[in-house]
Amino acid sequence: MKYLLYFFTFPSDVVAIPVTYLIGKLFGTGMHREGLCFITELSPHSWPMDPTHPFPLAGWYSKWAGTTLGHGIVYRPSPDQNTRVHEHVHVQQLHVSMVSSFFLGLLVLLITGKIMAAWSVWSAGYLVYILSNFAVAAIKGEDPYMGSPSEKHAYAIGTLHHGHKVDVDSYLRF
Repeated sequence: MKYLLYFFTFPSDVVAIPVTYLIGKLFGTGMHREGLCFITELSPHSWPMDPTHPFPLAGWYSKWAGTTLGHGIVYRPSPDQNTRVHEHVHVQQLHVSMVSSFFLGLLVLLITGKIMAAWSVWSAGYLVYILSNFAVAAIKGEDPYMGSPSEKHAYAIGTLHHGHKVDVDSYLRF
């Protein structure tokens, strides 16, 4: 039943999974599965990770731990459990936003009869979700990225499993 989520996230994944694959081929150690997600780890000697690399912006990713792109996740080398859980929380946020936008798009289709309008609403689901989170943080006077409710939630869940009874595997299965 969980594979039904691929249907709802299709507009996001049709771009995100190939991009994750390409990043893995160019800069990573390949791709593997973790639950519903396609994972790539960056090589420590790759352009995004190594500041001594001869190309411009070398090492720009070295301060980050991971990035979620739909069902694709890019990790720095050897991610810890907190990072893995954190990124999988973002995947669950993707699920909620894309299921919501699917039904909103269906409503647009039923009201207007315009399939492209419905597709646009559905496709924009996660982007609208992320931008809304950034806007909420900015309105509250916080950093748009670190202050966003989605990022705070992912950090809280990612660190909560230390010393507390949290079913970490439930986040990694999806």
